[in-house]
Amino acid sequence: MLFGYALFGFILGVIVGFFLLKYGNKNIRNQNQLKKNLVKNQEYFINHQLELQYYFSNSIKLLENLTKHHHDLYQYTLKSSKNLLLNKKNSHDFPDNFIKTLCNYELSSDKIQPRDYPLQNNDNKKKNK
Repeated sequence: MLFGYALFGFILGVIVGFFLLKYGNKNIRNQNQLKKNLVKNQEYFINHQLELQYYFSNSIKLLENLTKHHHDLYQYTLKSSKNLLLNKKNSHDFPDNFIKTLCNYELSSDKIQPRDYPLQNNDNKKKNK
């Protein structure tokens, strides 16, 4: 009989102790909540990193396409101007040196590159004056 009371008291003590530790200790609750927040934030940052990688890879492709199209436009403009100048060659609107120079200009992609002009901000001009 004494053994039964001791066993019942032990089991009741373990159950009460478990609930006291689980709900009574604020440090353990805070620690568990911090762990959950850490895992949640790690997943968020991994997803954000993947989105940034996709964005920058897509931006690189777009810039490469833009460069190619700009180069094609430059080539087309150069060919068109050459053809127009050949048509105007008989008229005396331009000096002969100028027309000869433009007509002999080679249209190879290795030699002709579009010029890059620095962007000028109007605010900087006002400040410098």
